[in-house]
Amino acid sequence: MKFLKSRQAQNILDNLFLVILLLYPMRHVHIGIDLWDTGYNYANFVYMGTRHMDSMWLFSTYLANALGHLFTMLPGGQSLVGLNIYTGLLVSVLAGMGYFFATRALQMEKWVAFFGEIAALSLCWCPTAKLYDYLSYVLFTACVILLYKGLTKGKMVLLAVAGVCLGMNIFVRFSNLPQMVLIVAVWVYAALEERENKRNTSVRAILHGGFMRGLGYTEWCVGGYLTAVIVMFAYLHVRYGLDNYFNGIRRLLGMTDNATDYKASSMVLSIVKTYLVNTYWMNRLALIALVGMVVWGLIQTVMEHWTFLKEREKLCKVVQAVLCAGWGIISLGTIWWLWSRDFFSFLYYSYDSMLLPGILFLMLTMVIAVIRILHRRSSKEERLLGGLMILVVLVTSIGSNNNVYPSLNNLFLVAPCTLWWCLRFVRDVKACRLGKWQLVCDPAAAKGVLLAFLGLFMVQSVLFGSVFVFAEGTGVQNPTAKVTGNPVLQGVVMNSERARWMQEISDYVEENELQGREVVLYGKIPAMSFYLQMPAAFNPWPDLASYNLETMQDDMELLRKEIEKEEVERPIVIAENIYGQYTEGNKLALVRMGLDEDYIQVIMDDPKWRMITDFMRDFDYELTFQNDKFMVWQ
Repeated sequence: MKFLKSRQAQNILDNLFLVILLLYPMRHVHIGIDLWDTGYNYANFVYMGTRHMDSMWLFSTYLANALGHLFTMLPGGQSLVGLNIYTGLLVSVLAGMGYFFATRALQMEKWVAFFGEIAALSLCWCPTAKLYDYLSYVLFTACVILLYKGLTKGKMVLLAVAGVCLGMNIFVRFSNLPQMVLIVAVWVYAALEERENKRNTSVRAILHGGFMRGLGYTEWCVGGYLTAVIVMFAYLHVRYGLDNYFNGIRRLLGMTDNATDYKASSMVLSIVKTYLVNTYWMNRLALIALVGMVVWGLIQTVMEHWTFLKEREKLCKVVQAVLCAGWGIISLGTIWWLWSRDFFSFLYYSYDSMLLPGILFLMLTMVIAVIRILHRRSSKEERLLGGLMILVVLVTSIGSNNNVYPSLNNLFLVAPCTLWWCLRFVRDVKACRLGKWQLVCDPAAAKGVLLAFLGLFMVQSVLFGSVFVFAEGTGVQNPTAKVTGNPVLQGVVMNSERARWMQEISDYVEENELQGREVVLYGKIPAMSFYLQMPAAFNPWPDLASYNLETMQDDMELLRKEIEKEEVERPIVIAENIYGQYTEGNKLALVRMGLDEDYIQVIMDDPKWRMITDFMRDFDYELTFQNDKFMVWQ
């Protein structure tokens, strides 16, 4: 026991935790293929540049694409497994940053920080290929840590570096602009410092002093921010020209005309609605805890007044034991009640297993953070930490059309802090007595409900993380088969049906030596550019709503002119089978696939697909390959 508390044992434990956090993100690098985001991003990394990428996407996520392109030049960087490993390292970095901050800066117990990071890693539903997400989280997390350290230690240079991180982050993903709201924490902390240093001064004087102090802090932050922005603009001007950059960003800002879910109002309202809807669960759990506290308190109060009983002490112990057992049973019963109301499921390849527990965990974080901010005994450092955690939860989801899912994907600072706050509540908050009747107020029931929920959250998170692998917005199931002869997919396991699709089209591409030929893809299959080693003729995912019809018309018109001038070879056209069937005039085949009339009509009325079919007709394309998933024209 003495050895376990020694510095040597703690160092061993520290290193063991770090090794696990480093390796844990690699658990699924060889499982599943995703026809959407994973291969789409990897195709952009391999074929980075204005020739094969949409300029809007290139510039709005420039640093993520540049880092991804660097990964493709490393050993194994042209394969799916290799890139999964390299991009997964950013997740390892995030876990390491969160762990070091929790254990060093906050002096948190190592095991609490470790389990918090395991929960955060397990809830990383998003494929690591989306570097614009994970690199954003790295810089955002670094900024939060630097702000905390800079403010609490009085090191202004750290505030400047925090500003640099935020400035760089808008070039990782342009929609990271709202992260500037972190400056609110700087101003609030300045006011708290002024209040602590001048307790007997008027509120007006404190606000004035806090304003001047905050202005000084802000100068350092803004200085770092502007430095990063100026350096990046200078580089982009030399490399591409600022006109091209601003044209790409202008298109990004205008895409909400077609992709309405990217409108700021839509994103914010969606997030607010999610939290409001889920107050249903929080209110009921809080009511169970409150009723338990009242019942427990009344029973204990009555027992303390039963002075006429000779065996009072013995009886009290028996009653307390019965109460503890009873509330243990009720807490477990609460979990059963949640399951019976579909609060979670045991289908761990689905988001249903973790989504509502995860949302409730985010709400618990914000509630506890508000309590820590308002508690009269909280230090200014703890108030700052609470404010930063609220901002991390809220700001992470802004700029994405994925509701609160991004916040669940970025719990590397939040999860350890929330578990830590909960542990301190369970360990330190004791029963007290209120009023002249000395009514007992015992939080034991609330602790039971809280521990039951945290246990549920941890179990569901870890099991979800051990099973779930992203594939077209759902999870991979039954990964048992492999594709042979395709170097990109070497060593990857997937379900047998998908393996058959990919084997057939990979063999076709190999036999006809089509690797390196430009391709036009359609039908939510952008990943095929990367998997088949065929660069996109203009955009690997033209059916995205954010890639508007006018831009596609311009790109295809340019492609037509280049073909007519014999500057480029005619691209291969690959479409998802449902689009190809209609092109071949086989509407009956679509009906037999089980597609309803409305969906068939959507395919028939798709102006982008009509543009591609007109292009194929004008250049005499012929159908040369077909299987259950893909059709190929040359």
